[in-house]
Amino acid sequence: MCYFFNDEFSNDVYNIGSDKVYSVKELAELLVKVTGSDSKLIHLPALEEGDMTRRQPDISKMKAILNRELVPLEEGIQKLINFYSSKSE
Repeated sequence: MCYFFNDEFSNDVYNIGSDKVYSVKELAELLVKVTGSDSKLIHLPALEEGDMTRRQPDISKMKAILNRELVPLEEGIQKLINFYSSKSE
């Protein structure tokens, strides 16, 4: 993250994301699993015509700057949970 405090990266757009596309359902199921929640998923009607059904940002600039492997989604979520859990103690 310290890369982005460098003036070289000011006023430019950097997409944050993953090489993998996740559905909202997959993300919700993963969050329930990782958090150990007993939450039940509620399915809503399909999107209206014209809404985007798939999003995958171009993360090539982010990958070039980081110059390392991306953290897998489940691992990243667990790290966030651990970080915020330690802050509330």
